[in-house]
Amino acid sequence: MKTLLFCFANNRDRPLHELRNEDDTIDRLLDPLSSQQHFQKIRDSFATTESVASKILIYQDSLCLFHYSGHAGSSALHLEDSLARAVGVAQLLARCPQLRLIFLNGCSTLEHIRLLRDKNSKAAIIATSTPVNDTVATQFSIAFYRALIGGTTLGEALERARLELQVTETTTIETVRGGIDTELEEISRNQWYFSAPDELSTQWKLPAGEELRNAERRSQYNRYTRLAIILGSIVLLSGSFQYFRTHQSFDYVIHLRTAQGQAPAKSNPKLRLLLGNTSRDETADPTGRVVITDIPARFQQQPVRVELIDSPDQSFSNGTFVDTLMLSETEATLSLVPHEDLCCIRGTVYDAKGQPIPKASVWAENFPVRQTDSLGRFVITLPVKYQQETSILVTARKNQHEASVHATPRVETSLSLPL
Repeated sequence: MKTLLFCFANNRDRPLHELRNEDDTIDRLLDPLSSQQHFQKIRDSFATTESVASKILIYQDSLCLFHYSGHAGSSALHLEDSLARAVGVAQLLARCPQLRLIFLNGCSTLEHIRLLRDKNSKAAIIATSTPVNDTVATQFSIAFYRALIGGTTLGEALERARLELQVTETTTIETVRGGIDTELEEISRNQWYFSAPDELSTQWKLPAGEELRNAERRSQYNRYTRLAIILGSIVLLSGSFQYFRTHQSFDYVIHLRTAQGQAPAKSNPKLRLLLGNTSRDETADPTGRVVITDIPARFQQQPVRVELIDSPDQSFSNGTFVDTLMLSETEATLSLVPHEDLCCIRGTVYDAKGQPIPKASVWAENFPVRQTDSLGRFVITLPVKYQQETSILVTARKNQHEASVHATPRVETSLSLPL
C-alpha cells in the first residue's frame, strides 16, 4: 500500500492557527479515501527532526507523497525542535523509489529543488522562492488537495488551485525546467514553482485514483441494474418518479445560530453551496433554518464549500464568509458572528510626501490581504479575542515597496511607503 506523509512544523505550546487549519482540513479531505484502504496517510502535526527522519526511513519503500508545511529557508526546514538541513532531508527523500510528489509549502524553498535533483530525486516538486502569506499558503494547499482527491492529475490540480486563489489574490505557478536559477525574479508575492522531471510526472494521480474509479464504475453498474429492476416493478404498480428521485438525491439542513445559540437577529441570511461546477443559493427562514433539496448523491461523501452571501455585517465563527461541510450527515449547525463583535485595525497608507496611497495591499500577520480605498484607508477585521492585543504586525505593499508597523486594535495607525 502506498504511503502519504504530511509533516507540519507547528508549535505545541503556541500553535499557529493557519498551520493547524491546513493540517486538519487536509486530514479531513483525505479521510474517505484512506479509510477505504486505498493508501495509508501518516500525519505528523508537530514535526521534529527526529520524527521526520524516522518516518521517511520507516516508509521509504512505499512513500509516494511527502508534504511539508511551516517555516523554511533556502537551506533548512524550521521544525518544532530545531532546523533540519535541506541537504539532509534531500538525501533521505532521494532513497524513496516510489516518491512521486514533494510539496514544500514554506517560504523560500526553491533551492531545495536543486538539492533534490543533485541527489537524483525523480519526484515532481512544488516550492517557493520568496516569503508567502500564511493564509494564502493554507488556501493554496487545501485547494490543491481538494482537486487531487477528485481524481485530477497533478498538473490539473495545481492549475485548479491557482485559479481558485486568483479570484482574490494574484497567484502564479512557474514551471521550472532544467537547471534552477535561485535569482529568479519575483512575479507576485504568492508565487510557487513546479519542477517536473518529465511530462509523464505531471499526469500522476493519487494512488487510489484508478482503483477507486473502477470500483465506482462497478458499484454504479450494480446499483443501476438493481434500480432498473426495482423501477420496472414499481411502474407496474404505480408511478415511480418519487422513488427514483429519493434514491438519486438527498436533502440537507443547515441551522444558522448566533454564539448564544439563537436564530440570527439579521433577517433571512443567504447561503451559497458550491456543488462541483454549480452553485445553489438558499435563504434562511425566520428560525435560521436553511434547507437544500435534491443534492446529487455523489456529494454525500465529499467536502462541500459553503459561503455566506449578501451579509456584509456578519461572518462565520472563523471570521470569514467561507466554511467547509461534510454532507455525510443530514444536518449541520453554523455560527454567525456580527462584525461589531469582532475587533479591527484601521489606518491609512501614505507615501514619502504624506499623500495617501490608494490600492495598496495591507495585511496583518496571518489574516487575509486587504486593499486601501481611494483615500489610502484600510480596515482589517480580526476575531474578538484580539481586542486585548497591543502589538499586531501590519504590513503594506505597493509596487515592490513594503513597510511594516506594530498596531493596536481600535487605535488608528498609519504606514509610510518610500514611493
